[in-house]
Amino acid sequence: MDKGRERMAAAAAAAAAAAAAAQCRSPRCAAERRGFRRELDSWRHRLMHCVLRVF
Repeated sequence: MDKGRERMAAAAAAAAAAAAAAQCRSPRCAAERRGFRRELDSWRHRLMHCVLRVF
């Protein structure tokens, strides 16, 4: 009986992960994702410049 519960829990976790990975298709969400990626890229470049100055 425990193995059945484990399988059900694993299936539920996989379904939840798939639902979380699904992206919203609205233009507002897409714009927000682009802005977030740009911000991450800018921080990445700043970090690279700071690290390269040390060496």
